[in-house]
Amino acid sequence: MSRCVSLAAVVTAALALAVPALPAHADDAIQVDRPDFTDSAFTMPVDRLQLEAGALRTKQGTATEDDLGQASFRYGLAEGFELRIEPGSWARQRGGGDDASGWDGGDAGFKWRLRKGEGRSPTLAIEATAGTPWGSRAVAARAWQPQVLLAASTALDEQWAADFNLGGASQRDGDRRFKLAIWSVSVSRQLSDTVATFGEYFGDSREQADGSAVHRLDAGVTWQARRDLQFDVWGGATVRGDGPDWYAGGGFAVRF
Repeated sequence: MSRCVSLAAVVTAALALAVPALPAHADDAIQVDRPDFTDSAFTMPVDRLQLEAGALRTKQGTATEDDLGQASFRYGLAEGFELRIEPGSWARQRGGGDDASGWDGGDAGFKWRLRKGEGRSPTLAIEATAGTPWGSRAVAARAWQPQVLLAASTALDEQWAADFNLGGASQRDGDRRFKLAIWSVSVSRQLSDTVATFGEYFGDSREQADGSAVHRLDAGVTWQARRDLQFDVWGGATVRGDGPDWYAGGGFAVRF
């Protein structure tokens, strides 16, 4: 067994023991933004801290990229308002004649709930974040990269739910700055009290200054091991535009 697998097993066991058991149909069960691209409109409860983290492998042609961390700390500062500190990932790029590694710089921002939904009426929120300029030069843009999203979440029935994002960002491509539009929709189905599956479509208008629109599909499974602990596995591919051939990953979220 490799060191990585051994470490993952230890971390999984420790997290499973560290949080309380899940009661059936717990109203205050953990709400998680990972692993899909789409963020929900739900905010953290007041004075609760949540860590979401994982790992991702991306493959495009002969090049691969491994992102270890994907860390995000979410804290409920007030009712309907959370702070988001995202330390980010250690990225390692191999193949394609462009080997590099380093910290991607992370993000910081907030999510503010505008409207609390009821029944099929959606919950709405604004999420504003910015990539920091402090990442490693080899893998990060080293510039502030702001992004704003309108998020909507709704329960379609007792088993089905949907999340939607629409927004824009300002990014850096070398010495050039450009703007892009972002969109996504994620539909999930509860298979049991603790297991759910989701499918997602998301994309953006471009990812380089001279690029074109990129469209992606992915899917995954989540397992709520305890009331305050969830694990996930997922993967997807680019279906239109210049992007990864495929990507796959897994991770966890734990609420304190």
